Amino acid sequence: MKKTKHSKFQTKIFKVLIFIGIFPLLVISVISLMNVINTRAKNISELQLQTIKTISEKIEKYLEQKIGTFNLVIDINPSNISEVNKESLNFIIDGLKEEAGDINEISFIGKYGEEVVKRSEVQGRDQLDLKNVSEQDDFKTAISGKNYLGPVNFTLAGPMMRVASQIENKNREIIGVISAELDLNPIDKNIFSGTKLGNEGFVYLVDRRGNLIVSSNKDFAKPGENLSHIDLVKDVLSGNIHYGLSSKDKYKNSLDQRVIFSGMPKGVAGWAIISEWPQKDAHSVVSSMIVQFLLIILISLILVVIFSLFTARTVVKPVELLKKGADEIGKGNFDYKIQIKTGDEIEELGDDFNKMAGDLKEIQRLKEIEIKSKALAESLKKEKKLSKAKDAFMKTISHQLQTPISVIKWALDSLKRKKILNKEAKEPLDNAYKGSKDLAVLVSDFITASELSAKAFNIKEFKPIDVAGIVEDLVDNFKPKIEKKQIKFQFKKPLESLKALGSLGAIRKAIQNLIDNAICYTKDRGEISISLRKVDNGLEFKIKDTGIGIPESEQSLVFSQFFRASNAVEQKNVGTGLGLYIVKKIIDGHKGKIWFESEQGKGTTFYFALSLKE
Repeated sequence: MKKTKHSKFQTKIFKVLIFIGIFPLLVISVISLMNVINTRAKNISELQLQTIKTISEKIEKYLEQKIGTFNLVIDINPSNISEVNKESLNFIIDGLKEEAGDINEISFIGKYGEEVVKRSEVQGRDQLDLKNVSEQDDFKTAISGKNYLGPVNFTLAGPMMRVASQIENKNREIIGVISAELDLNPIDKNIFSGTKLGNEGFVYLVDRRGNLIVSSNKDFAKPGENLSHIDLVKDVLSGNIHYGLSSKDKYKNSLDQRVIFSGMPKGVAGWAIISEWPQKDAHSVVSSMIVQFLLIILISLILVVIFSLFTARTVVKPVELLKKGADEIGKGNFDYKIQIKTGDEIEELGDDFNKMAGDLKEIQRLKEIEIKSKALAESLKKEKKLSKAKDAFMKTISHQLQTPISVIKWALDSLKRKKILNKEAKEPLDNAYKGSKDLAVLVSDFITASELSAKAFNIKEFKPIDVAGIVEDLVDNFKPKIEKKQIKFQFKKPLESLKALGSLGAIRKAIQNLIDNAICYTKDRGEISISLRKVDNGLEFKIKDTGIGIPESEQSLVFSQFFRASNAVEQKNVGTGLGLYIVKKIIDGHKGKIWFESEQGKGTTFYFALSLKE
């Protein structure tokens, strides 16, 4: 039955170690993978948008250049372009075609809508098709003083777009309109051709009606094919930008590819530039990283399991021996010896168990002698001796507790410094580390309280001590805590040298407890000040904080043993309630005086006064 219990204990430790080792590892791995995936998603979005913006700027520049070519100012003053010699107009057209290029048709229109000169790649200089175009949108827009960008027309020669601009005389009066049919094939050739994202990503341009103008992937769709049935394309044409980060930006396109969609509307033409990047191709770099992560996790899991099994067995075995020894001693077998050879504090604890068993055996022997011989005096003498031995044992145990606590703190601190755990996994480790520090403080307070209760100060042992020097030294020790809480700390050192009569170690302990209390119960960015001054024939020490204060109804208990104010308990700060009790015992032992002033929620000021060296 005992073996089963021990096995359960070992299993429990093993499970805890496995959880501590594996859970943070899994959390870190998952978070790392998610970060890699999210970072890659952002990079994909940035690359798609940057490509779209670059193409948009090139198209904008292309259109501006073409429209700018048609903004004509005639260096004469006719009231209508129809008044200008036609040969001169044909000469201007030749220059415009040479300068602008990519023009399929061009015409000069008088201010009342009559075509004056018209040229096309098919008709040449033939003007038999001249007509009145006063009702056409290109003429009405341009004659009003605005540039005209018409809808895209899809011909056998490729996509074409009608553009128009006003013609002015040298007095800046509008005297007619120039209208041209612009060949958009150069956009494909000079801007879209060869544009790729990764290995399979592509970019395409649609007009305001959703018709495909050009695509860097010739297999996607043909020019003129309407894509407005795609909801994402329709949404971009309505003026919305898609960044490729939303789940709605993922869809299966006509090539049966699951793609990342990104797009933005394009300027005054009302077009839209869109990028589609197959997810498999876009995230290909992440796949190899995932394989590496999984391999590392698998190896780490195996190592954690092996380490946990070994550690659980190492920890449980001496505990089992201690348990067995305790059972034997509990049955009255005081001759039983616990054999632990670990070379550490647990071995020392086993030795203390053996000593305790010997002491208990001696107590039992004395009681038997007392019963048999009724030698009361001898019995009392022996029991007094054993009582002292028991006190010494307890004192030894208390002191020996400090060593294993220090070992635990060191191990936890070493694990913390490795910085391999995330926030969620670090929390129980931080709590354990804080608990070990608090336990060390508790043990120290119990030992100090015990020593103060066991003896009183001898006034003959008091010497002159530099209180200001003690304060400066302690403030340096507490500096990390002060800086961590961003406390404004001030020490008003007296101008003259003030030396009090007392025990250096005891006064240092009292001031240390007061400073530690002030830091502990002062909130972040609070204030603490310390001052020393001469009062009558004594020295007055004052420490003021802006902490939580002490409730008025509890102030009479402040210096009681184990007292902790209710608002201090609510803060969940670990403490014994012995700190101020120890300070009071020390000051009383110096024939001094200690008092305080406090208001809940605003802070506390502690004072004590000691005799000065005459």
